[in-house]
Amino acid sequence: SSALKTRDIEKVIFGGDILISEDGDQCTAGFWVRQDNFTYLVTAGHCALNNTHTPDGNVRFYHDTNPPYFVGEMTYYKYQEVDYGFILVDNPEILVIPNIKNVRNDTCRELFIIGTVDIDTINSHICIAGAFSYVSCGKVIAINTVVGIRGFGNFEGVIVTDIVSDIGDSGGPAFQFKDRFPRFVYLAGMLIAGDNNYSTIEPLNKILDDDMIPVRYNPILFDFDTPP
Repeated sequence: SSALKTRDIEKVIFGGDILISEDGDQCTAGFWVRQDNFTYLVTAGHCALNNTHTPDGNVRFYHDTNPPYFVGEMTYYKYQEVDYGFILVDNPEILVIPNIKNVRNDTCRELFIIGTVDIDTINSHICIAGAFSYVSCGKVIAINTVVGIRGFGNFEGVIVTDIVSDIGDSGGPAFQFKDRFPRFVYLAGMLIAGDNNYSTIEPLNKILDDDMIPVRYNPILFDFDTPP
């Protein structure tokens, strides 16, 4: 199909892919959003810490491929009280596709973001996609709670899960699967911290401004199966 051929020649960044700063620090690509006429890739704001800044105060990020290619500059980020960063896409070769990498599943290697969801129930199923832990799922053990993260202070209104995550997974998307349809998912937030016991997720309402819209799967633009 013409859509698939386009993807072959253009650069694609999925949620769960590795991002690398100019100084070599690694984080995980989260999800795409649009605001006005601009497109941003969202990841964790603390990924910009201790990195070389441009004269404008921004941090340059690359897709960690061989060789890496430039994505854009993180033009705005926070890492205390809330944790998010917005990378303004500045590479016309990058094709914005709202998919999540799922490389450990041979039958469904991409997950399609079809909408968003608010996590409001303890014990509900939730998943993350980290660059190093890949897609991992577990249960919600706390919602709208306060978590203290060493060196960064307290974060209010976050979600705690029993998912194990690794260094470098920060910024990865958190999501729920659409019932009975394992390739379609609802975006729920972003991973901001984790260890061998728990992972902390920042919900979308703590990340996005009112006029920011997550990019979602559109079957008109891409030749994939239409979600039910």
